[in-house]
Amino acid sequence: MNVFNNLLNKLRTKKNPGILQNNTFVFILCVFVAATLWFINSLSYTYQTDLKFKVRYINMPENLILVSKPVDEIFILTESTGFHLFRHNLRANRLVEVDYSKYGRGALVPVSEILVEFKNQIPGEIRILGVSPEIVYLDFEALLERSVPIDFDYRLDFNQQFDVFGKISLSPDSITVSGPISAIDTIFSWPSKPFEKKNINKSLSGVIEMKKPENELISLSVERAEYNIPVERFTEKVFDIPVEVFTEDDDSEKSFSIFPRRVTLSCLLPVSRYEEVLASDFQVFADFSIIDVKSDKRVPVMVNTENEFARNIRVSPSRLEFIIYD
Repeated sequence: MNVFNNLLNKLRTKKNPGILQNNTFVFILCVFVAATLWFINSLSYTYQTDLKFKVRYINMPENLILVSKPVDEIFILTESTGFHLFRHNLRANRLVEVDYSKYGRGALVPVSEILVEFKNQIPGEIRILGVSPEIVYLDFEALLERSVPIDFDYRLDFNQQFDVFGKISLSPDSITVSGPISAIDTIFSWPSKPFEKKNINKSLSGVIEMKKPENELISLSVERAEYNIPVERFTEKVFDIPVEVFTEDDDSEKSFSIFPRRVTLSCLLPVSRYEEVLASDFQVFADFSIIDVKSDKRVPVMVNTENEFARNIRVSPSRLEFIIYD
């Protein structure tokens, strides 16, 4: 209290009447001085406190992967005077690197063995009493890589008379997925992000992104692929084609007469291949092998072709009358 009395006496001896009358200022100043002295005095006592260290793991096994996140903070219980602890706590970003190649024991890292890494950052005046956690658990799993085809997820809507002509392609058409074996073992393809296009009347090309893995431990060799969708205009072509007769062996001795003997065959062709497709590319036959000739009165007309350009093939009439001659 002698310090406060001396301070008050000095303030009263000042000739400045403003200060003498300002009791509030005097009170605040006294409180500040008292708090400062109390704080300085308290720092001389001994305390225990936890120091927090961020942890970074290095030199992990290349053929293994962590399937769960290990602890990223370790707390060191310390003891020292308030002066030393206060000064050390002013330091920020305390970081310790745990070298697995040096300290690792399978899936365990005993923290007691890496205390030297902490001591290098703690002054000698501060004693280490304990550590939490005492053991770091590392949940490893074998790392697996697998090359799988990309599943192009597309929805296309074409203008009238337009359609895909050729093969829809991706470059690359496969992707390498890597991650823990339990996650990769069930992956046999990898989807792209959905692609949708309407009113298509020309070929399409561009870049499509891969769908992001839901499992953050899975990585992809590529994030996008180039697509090419060949599109062409189609038009109808009509042929007049004779009908052949096909029977089973049991009916080989029978004679069949069909009516009519010719049918109209129509199909859609890409404009660029229109002239290349001929009537001889189609085999049209009345298939008696799939009916009961004793009860059925009409025989269906079937079409066989190896032409890869024709689509939506139709024949008229699609069923023929027939007469059997024994």
